Amino acid sequence: MKKFLFSFIGLNLFFYSIGGIAFIIYKKQQIIFIDKMIDNLSSSLFVWLIIFLIILGYGIILNMFFNSLSESKLLENIISKNKNIIIQGEIPLQHNQSIIIKHLQKIATANKFKWNEESKQALQKYLKNILFLYPHYLDFLTNALPYLGLLGTVLGMSEALFSKAQGNDMYMGLAFALGTTILGMVGNLFLSSLNKIIKTERQTQLNTLNVLISLRTVREDTNE
Repeated sequence: MKKFLFSFIGLNLFFYSIGGIAFIIYKKQQIIFIDKMIDNLSSSLFVWLIIFLIILGYGIILNMFFNSLSESKLLENIISKNKNIIIQGEIPLQHNQSIIIKHLQKIATANKFKWNEESKQALQKYLKNILFLYPHYLDFLTNALPYLGLLGTVLGMSEALFSKAQGNDMYMGLAFALGTTILGMVGNLFLSSLNKIIKTERQTQLNTLNVLISLRTVREDTNE
């Protein structure tokens, strides 16, 4: 859990630092082309759509981060305080705040549920779908960002060529093309990197749950 926490915070600090350094360099150099690019981008609804998707993705990531952190802490507490989990394969299904364990409780306490190999595989698949539902949604969002940036590039270059044909300034189109490309690529890199850390931690949670379920299944088979 500590590795997950430090990795997530460290990666955030890294991206914030890069952004801060880039902003300081921009302020000191006062590059005219960048000023024009920012002015052009700030008035484009297409650019605000990309920014909105990045903010939305980051909000989903923060929600997953706090949920994953809480679940990991609860699972660690459950295992450390219940020796019967390892010795007898007993999973404490009551009086806890873990959402994952509550799903186990709902299924395992059903009248027709039996701890066997078939139910174990079904339960493991069910838990995997729960843990990786939002990360899969975020994969779709992050994969869409570079394509939106590429679309912006095509639109911007088309506008630049049209402006040149009309004898006008090409800066507006070039700025739009460059700006949307940078937003799409940086947004994809930022969100996908954080999502990878989230998925790694949730895979660790799933592995822990799979061990607990396997121990319980073995215990039931032995009793029979």
